[in-house]
Amino acid sequence: MTGTMPRVLLRLRRAHPALALAWLAFAGSLALFALAAARSPAGNSALAERDRELRTLSAGVNIDMAGEEQLARAYWARYPDVAADKVYGAGGRLGIMGAREHYAKHGRREGRVWEK
Repeated sequence: MTGTMPRVLLRLRRAHPALALAWLAFAGSLALFALAAARSPAGNSALAERDRELRTLSAGVNIDMAGEEQLARAYWARYPDVAADKVYGAGGRLGIMGAREHYAKHGRREGRVWEK
């Protein structure tokens, strides 16, 4: 089946170039949609679980983001290994909340300090 598809596309391209281009655009869009779905909480159970955890942690909590950013930057300055982390670090997926999350899950147990 896969060997016949390129031949069909070649014939279509020769006969109707605009239709072949539209078909390629559709196939590319479908591939991008599938990739995005796999990287979203809707298509990835690990991301969905992380999303639920973050929503639970933040439910009913008013956070002073300016103060939180100062604490996070101080934590990252103190612990460059955490600052470089893909999840908890300065450029990590959790953003500014990554430092606090690292401290809550790992840092306290490791004897790290959470202060300015």
